[in-house]
Amino acid sequence: GQQGHGDALVGVLRDVTDALRQAEQAMKREAAEHVAQAQREFLSRLSHELRTPLNAILGFAQLLDMDVDQGLSQAQHQQIEWILSAGKQLLALIEDVMDLSKVESGEIPMHLASADVIGIIKACIPMVDAARRQHQVILLDRTDAAHPLLATIDSQRLRQVLVNLLSNACKYNRPGGHVTIDARTD
Repeated sequence: GQQGHGDALVGVLRDVTDALRQAEQAMKREAAEHVAQAQREFLSRLSHELRTPLNAILGFAQLLDMDVDQGLSQAQHQQIEWILSAGKQLLALIEDVMDLSKVESGEIPMHLASADVIGIIKACIPMVDAARRQHQVILLDRTDAAHPLLATIDSQRLRQVLVNLLSNACKYNRPGGHVTIDARTD
């Protein structure tokens, strides 16, 4: 150009570090959600497929146990009881996996109502008796049935949680160990 009419160069600098970081985090979140959804679907399918052969095993074990004409020895009856007990524990684990995948995807509605926590605990204790005996654990029930403990809860879910906790407390205890359960208003 002519002298006195200098060309002007205008530049704009913008720091895109934050925008790139946010876009990267959004992509990671989306990828993680896809992976979690795929895992939920896989666990749900696997759980359904595992139940079929397991139910057959339990059914045949029950038939063997009921058939008094087989002439089974006491030891053989005990072995069938172990098959049934282990099968029921496995079925409970499968149900837990199915429930977990439903909870994570928001598919399980909670049914909240006022219920007696002590009564629910008392009903759960016999359900872990096989695990307690198998692992030679003493279960100490410190709850007081004379004083109901009312709470707004989903009774079925609380039962599942309690049976799971109590059976784990027996399974992962030491032989001759103790499990204590108590509930109170705090």
